[in-house]
Amino acid sequence: MAWPRQQGVLKLNAPCWIAPAQLRQQLAKAQDAPVLLVDVRTHGWRADALEGAIALPLRDLPHQSFLAQGEAVLVGSGLDVAELNQACLDLRRKGWRVKALRGGAPAWLEHRSGLAQAITAQQWIMALGQGMDWHLALGAALPDEQAERLPLEPALVLDAKASASAQAVAGQLLRLQQRLQRRASKQATQVAVVFLAQGDASAVLQALHAAQRHAPSPKAIAAATVPIYVVQGGWDAYRAEVLQNHAIHATAQHALARACGAL
Repeated sequence: MAWPRQQGVLKLNAPCWIAPAQLRQQLAKAQDAPVLLVDVRTHGWRADALEGAIALPLRDLPHQSFLAQGEAVLVGSGLDVAELNQACLDLRRKGWRVKALRGGAPAWLEHRSGLAQAITAQQWIMALGQGMDWHLALGAALPDEQAERLPLEPALVLDAKASASAQAVAGQLLRLQQRLQRRASKQATQVAVVFLAQGDASAVLQALHAAQRHAPSPKAIAAATVPIYVVQGGWDAYRAEVLQNHAIHATAQHALARACGAL
């Protein structure tokens, strides 16, 4: 059975992307020439509304000629990097003034929370094909047979001392984020940290949010462009999702073979 692997890291087209802090500055100055925010998230990602944005499916953008009359910023889920990069390139070739927001809606809505959020195993698996530069942190070392099934080599493996409490884990993840943040400004890629625990990691997510709220340098938190994603259910949820996907695929293949045989 094939397990997911991280795809190649995508080099972003720099003119297509804008950071949240830059966009806020631009919006504050754009009195005469307002910037239009376009929410291109799919329905499942729209739990939180984007104030002042219009919602349009990404596939419909080329047919919305009114977007060509001004400047527009596409706001995605944060995990649709390759799709937005390509859409922006296509629209700019038509002469449209379009950019995409780095980090997507979570970066915009959580501008001062350090970009820490929970995602499902399915969402992470789908994002592995979006060209993001993932850095995996494991809550504990895995047996060799499980480690071989990871989609990429871990950047951080916590030992018993480092994972003694949710606060300790959060501190390790924030330090990894900070190291990557120093490099991220010089890279034309979307860098991200993903944390895979042995089980439930909701306490770690709460500790991350608490640590960021009490950060000594809120400006540094606000300027962060490296998100931290915490996979809900950890390794067990990831393994279960892969096995379920494989079972669905095998069932579909079997049904197709039977249908072809009947013909």
